[in-house]
Amino acid sequence: MKKLLIFLVLSGGIAVSVSAVSTTARFGAILGVGFVNSPSISDIISEIDKGINFRPGFEFAMKIDRIGFGLNSFIMFNRTKSSNSELLWDWTFDWIGTLNVGYHLARTWYFLDPFIEAGFGAAGRVDLTPQQDNSDEWGYIGAGYYGYDSYNRLLNLSLIGYIAAGLSLRIDMLYVSGKLSYWPLNTPPPATQYMPYPIKQFQFAISAGFVIGR
Repeated sequence: MKKLLIFLVLSGGIAVSVSAVSTTARFGAILGVGFVNSPSISDIISEIDKGINFRPGFEFAMKIDRIGFGLNSFIMFNRTKSSNSELLWDWTFDWIGTLNVGYHLARTWYFLDPFIEAGFGAAGRVDLTPQQDNSDEWGYIGAGYYGYDSYNRLLNLSLIGYIAAGLSLRIDMLYVSGKLSYWPLNTPPPATQYMPYPIKQFQFAISAGFVIGR
């Protein structure tokens, strides 16, 4: 009985403490576009106007008071004209995934919320083009056909890191956000011979989605 009372008191204290801290979460879609050099406002507006170079993905973030934690994931299927006369396209699959931590000037995601952020993750490219084996049959080596595994089709792999600054706008349960990031880290994993993923050093990303919490 004594242990039960202690447990209830501690649980109540933790619940009160958590409720007193501003906690919010958000989930949404994100679009990112890369730049070789630091972009100007006109460069960013030009890319938004074109709307063809953006890489799609999703984001999830949670903020406790002024500290935010989250993840970003960008994915893209690419095709190029194949040099093989029996194929129309060569296909690759690109991904960029990062975990991040940030500091927000505002305690709640309400109206304007400036923030800074740093993240670390991985990026890579896989060849999805069908390959022909000795029996003149076609299949996806990257999927494990014909005794090959996906390791043989991994073209690029990098450990990546970035720093960023941005601004979010929240209206009720909806948000829109934009951030400019700089990627100083792009290196293959230790003890591997992969080529680094061709990520550009600067990226502008816009996102939109839903917010839960206050």
